[in-house]
Amino acid sequence: MEEIAGLEKLGVKVKGRLLVSPRAHVVHHYHKVLDGIFDEAKGDFKTASTKRGNGPVHADKVSYYGIKLYDLLDKKTFHRKLSEVLKVKNRIIKEFGGEEFNHEKMATEYLNYGKKLRPYLADTFEVLNKAITQKKNVVFEGAHGIFLDVDWGTYPYVTASSIVPWNVGAGAGVDPRKLEEIIGVAKVYVTRVDMGACPMPTEMHGKEADFLREKAHEYGATTGRPRRIGWLDLVQLRFAARLCGLTSLAIIKTDILSGYKTVKACVGYRFKNKTVDYLDIDTEDLRKVKPVYKKFLGWDGDLSKIKSYEKLPKNLRRYLEFMEKFTGVPVKFISTGPRAEETIVRP
Repeated sequence: MEEIAGLEKLGVKVKGRLLVSPRAHVVHHYHKVLDGIFDEAKGDFKTASTKRGNGPVHADKVSYYGIKLYDLLDKKTFHRKLSEVLKVKNRIIKEFGGEEFNHEKMATEYLNYGKKLRPYLADTFEVLNKAITQKKNVVFEGAHGIFLDVDWGTYPYVTASSIVPWNVGAGAGVDPRKLEEIIGVAKVYVTRVDMGACPMPTEMHGKEADFLREKAHEYGATTGRPRRIGWLDLVQLRFAARLCGLTSLAIIKTDILSGYKTVKACVGYRFKNKTVDYLDIDTEDLRKVKPVYKKFLGWDGDLSKIKSYEKLPKNLRRYLEFMEKFTGVPVKFISTGPRAEETIVRP
């Protein structure tokens, strides 16, 4: 509701343009409280949850306790479902010293959300499939890095959903075989948003990490938490390319490494004196791997005014071309600055 109000204040027409599926599950206040409780209970093995209720709302979805936007439109149905849910949630919250949620107060609040959101609810299945049939351009945007995928990522330090590109079949209700292009977005270095629990083989530390973090302003977009920084991990990028069937890469933040005399990229892992790949070991073993680096001569200067690939610094082109060779995926887009127009598109 805040986002809608903010856009309208800026003069952006939202009604008739923003369409939300009524099948979407709703995050409630108890989801956020439980998110914190479950994470704290893990002690030293916290997954550094954002406390936004993401995990618990997905857990409710698969355990048949979920409440969808549809339910906010029917007062009788919503009261029944909320009553069923609070019987369980309030007992857990009380056990861990929290304050129980009041049924009537929460029902009033969420039924009001339903009333306000009703104009935006639409049959998104028909809208998307009709657009695809009519050969219109349809773009699906991934919400997270691939290694936060609940099945293929660094479990349990992941998000609650499957985020590989072909999962749009389940999430959006479209035939994933209709996807014509799958673009992988990668920085010229790597970042993680969590607070340190997850293994990150190429992580930088101390002044080296602090300098790059401040230069690139690497802080969580929604939480503001400082991101962990590491050298480019081509082992993981190659796996992501294979897993997702990437047709091209969009490489961003090339300007951030401008001025470095040398840059590094991880081209292998060593574990117990053996060369291993990402899938050869479990997440906890990933803590013990030693990254094998290939060094590249750095590049210099202001890249933002450069409009063609051929005019990029030679050392940057060598770095990008090695990335292509290692992953088997062409680099089609190169971001040379923070503005949209500061992007080179290779033919």
